[in-house]
Amino acid sequence: MVVRCIKALPGQATGYRYMILETVAEAMRARVEKGQMSSWVFAGSVIPAGEEARCDFLLVDVYEGFPPQPIDPYLEKAGGIMATDGWQTRAASQSKLVSVELWQDLDKTGAMEAGSYLRVNQIKTGEFDNWARMQSEIWKPVHEARIRDGDFQGWLASRVIMPSGADWPNPARTISVFADWKSLTRPARYRELIPVVHPGKNPDEILSRIANLQEILRTELFEVIELIRGPAK
Repeated sequence: MVVRCIKALPGQATGYRYMILETVAEAMRARVEKGQMSSWVFAGSVIPAGEEARCDFLLVDVYEGFPPQPIDPYLEKAGGIMATDGWQTRAASQSKLVSVELWQDLDKTGAMEAGSYLRVNQIKTGEFDNWARMQSEIWKPVHEARIRDGDFQGWLASRVIMPSGADWPNPARTISVFADWKSLTRPARYRELIPVVHPGKNPDEILSRIANLQEILRTELFEVIELIRGPAK
């Protein structure tokens, strides 16, 4: 997936949100319907907010495999509503592009909807292979149990493909998907669920193991403003 981090210019957040829904969302809907991408997500930062938020908005293009060559500018035509030059000018007057990142899903379960809340943990790990294996073998079944119990909607573990290198601070992340604000307050119940999902395993040992494998650099909360999804396969 290609993730664009956007910072709204002072006083322009509402206008930028409206502009994306009015133009870019329609272009992305056309691309999803043509099978050029799997889905598209437009999300807004809830916490942190204001100057402290690195990304006021996220634009996420989801592909089945490696994405095609980037469109330059971001879209050829915004659903026939606004030509490229006009869109660029309007976007530049309301926002700035902070970063473009390419991420790969490692494992996931559940789903999200428009209105869902995304709790994003940016993670540093010095033992990526062990961390990734633990996500799939240990944590995915636990999160599937949490989804069945109605604790939350979905979960995703992913790694960054580009940019990369020794100075890249967070090579991995996890995303927990919650249906509403109230769901965020529900306890995770890991000590209760781990022995049920993994009989014979000690929850304290598992929690200690994951703590030794990762450092959570920051946690951010986003709300899904718009979600465009292709037909189920």
